[in-house]
Amino acid sequence: MLEIKVNHIAQVSRCEAEQQGEPQLLPVKTIKNSPSMMRFKEAAQFIMEMMPRKSRGEAGANPKYWLEIKDPKHRDRVSLNGLDAQSGALSAWQEDANSKVGLFQWIDQHPDVEINTLKNKTKHPLSQDVGYINYLSSGQAANYRVTLSQGEWKIGGKLLDTTHLLGKAGMEGHAAIVVHRDGSIFVHPYEKGKWQHTSTTEGKPVLSAGMILIAQGKAKSFHLDSGHYMPQRPQLEHLLARLVAQGVNIDEIDIHAKSIAQGDIKALVRKYSG
Repeated sequence: MLEIKVNHIAQVSRCEAEQQGEPQLLPVKTIKNSPSMMRFKEAAQFIMEMMPRKSRGEAGANPKYWLEIKDPKHRDRVSLNGLDAQSGALSAWQEDANSKVGLFQWIDQHPDVEINTLKNKTKHPLSQDVGYINYLSSGQAANYRVTLSQGEWKIGGKLLDTTHLLGKAGMEGHAAIVVHRDGSIFVHPYEKGKWQHTSTTEGKPVLSAGMILIAQGKAKSFHLDSGHYMPQRPQLEHLLARLVAQGVNIDEIDIHAKSIAQGDIKALVRKYSG
């Protein structure tokens, strides 16, 4: 499967410059304020924003989702990147020698361009199967911010209940939970191709992410699971410490993590529940 490397966002900018006939190696004085240099600076700034602070135990979004994050319309990453280096809208744009515009503008101008998700897979119009992921503004995201009081989970003053949600396969009744890098906790629906763990974060690094089941304000089950953030042990520890500090009895939560043995999870629960 395709994983966009750290320089792929910058690569998009370089491709744009090449298609516009701009030289790649010019004296610094000449390109200081050129469109290509501005695109490079923008790409560099974006990459810096995506980088997690490992010393604080943050998790960053997997680079294969970076184009989805950067896209103003947040089209799903499979439509943009495909699943290998020769598929998706990115590959079609790179093959268009006549293009004079950037990737996202080019997609807007070619909504029915034929793409595939794998090199040898049957092609289909991009507009036929594209998903648009919800990326919320800070004001919109506030509607999903959780407050914890005496161990009860609330949003807007009302007890939170996720049991009616579809969740992921095998996690029915679970919602997406994200602990932002400032410690704020957000819980919202999870729906592949529409709601993802980046929906309230703008793709920025987080302290934790997963799937949680809450019944009438009480957390019952948690899975350390997120395709966007791929959380590991530090992110589980962040969550446990945060919940205990907010009065949640973590002994009552059924906790799962694919990358952590169940015995180690129980030891962490004992450590943080004190």
